[in-house]
Amino acid sequence: MPSASTHKLICEYVQTGIRALSLDGIASAQVHVLWGINPDITVFPAIFVCAAGSESVIGGTNARDDISYPVVIYDCDRKPAEDGQFMDAALLRRSRIRKLFINQHLSAAVSGGPASVYTCRVEGSPILDVAILAAFQMLVHPLALSFISREARGST
Repeated sequence: MPSASTHKLICEYVQTGIRALSLDGIASAQVHVLWGINPDITVFPAIFVCAAGSESVIGGTNARDDISYPVVIYDCDRKPAEDGQFMDAALLRRSRIRKLFINQHLSAAVSGGPASVYTCRVEGSPILDVAILAAFQMLVHPLALSFISREARGST
């Protein structure tokens, strides 16, 4: 059963899209939708798709609002090899994920995605998050995206 909230539904379709990329070193089961990084429940490397930040109204029409739903994708690895090959693989995964979603309708990026989500913007985020590195003792590469959905105004 699909999620009732637009934000969680977006996260689930992002997860589906990332899994379909068949990223090197990331098995399908290692792509999770969670509130944040959970180093205790998974095998690494892993990707966490998280509803993060603040929703915002960025425009609209007479009867509809454009809502921005922030999603952060964390590409994490606990003990990577300290070499240029690891760095290249991590940056390639980041690039492939960005290219899948940037300026795309979610339904075009991932088959069956909600048609109301009409674009994706890449937000500024560090390539390596040193604060999370210190907290979790793992390398974390966040990629912040905003998915814009045009929704009917009023209670539903």
